[in-house]
Amino acid sequence: MGFKEELLEYEQLKANGKVLSKKLENMKQSIYERQNQIEEFRYVVEKEKHDYDVLERSSMKQMLAKITGNYEAKLEKEYKEYISAKQHYDELVYQLEYANQEVLNLEGQISNNANEITKKLRNIKSRYQYSDESQAYAEEVNRLLYKRKEYEEAINAVRETLYHADEVMGHLQSADGASTWDMFGGELFADILKYASLDKVGRAVSVMKNSALNMKAELSDISIEFNMDLDYIDGTTRTFDVLFDNFFSDMQVRDRIANNMNMMDDYICRLRELEYKLNNDLAEINKEISVWNEQLSIM
Repeated sequence: MGFKEELLEYEQLKANGKVLSKKLENMKQSIYERQNQIEEFRYVVEKEKHDYDVLERSSMKQMLAKITGNYEAKLEKEYKEYISAKQHYDELVYQLEYANQEVLNLEGQISNNANEITKKLRNIKSRYQYSDESQAYAEEVNRLLYKRKEYEEAINAVRETLYHADEVMGHLQSADGASTWDMFGGELFADILKYASLDKVGRAVSVMKNSALNMKAELSDISIEFNMDLDYIDGTTRTFDVLFDNFFSDMQVRDRIANNMNMMDDYICRLRELEYKLNNDLAEINKEISVWNEQLSIM
């Protein structure tokens, strides 16, 4: 390996270190935010659960609501609000656990990268004459390598989110087929298949949303905004279906699934377009790096 290759590797290690340090800082900020949000939502969940329990247990309120004909609607409303708050709380807890694990991973990567930088610099200084001209080259290449690393991290985050979005869509398609079958006489087996698919949807939605948060942070590092409200992607449909299991609730569940599929289809298309754009931008950065490498060859 010659001076050009050694210097390029050294500058790449430095660029990697900058990116990792920035990610660690962002992840620690994310932990702080999630801890505060969890405390806030713990109160919300307790309140919503209390409101539901009061309505369900109060014989007087039940009697009055049944007389006016809106008991089931009120009970359903309270339960939906409780489940929605509980789902959001669970997602925040999952995000906090992920962030804590990611901090440990990043700290390990930063330590290993720092050791590699020290070794590489020592090797370069012992084998080559490090001129002012080489230093000027190194500074410019470092800027480009840092930029390339940022784009590579963003592309990986988009691909990860796209992978999880495809998983959600697959489970929704399975749930849609089972839900249609259930409406028209599928009985127990259709229920089992539908509930299994909806359970997978709920878990996959939580993972996808967490991945989307990480993607948003990576995109902000390269000054790209990608805003799409994923809160409307519903992961609580199974609970609703179990509690209010009748033909009309089955119709509502099927409508929810269809609506989620439409939103996911739009989200996946936008992710693919974003991935295509980022890959084109990365190709241009690599061209710039190649130009600087050619200049080094004639130094």
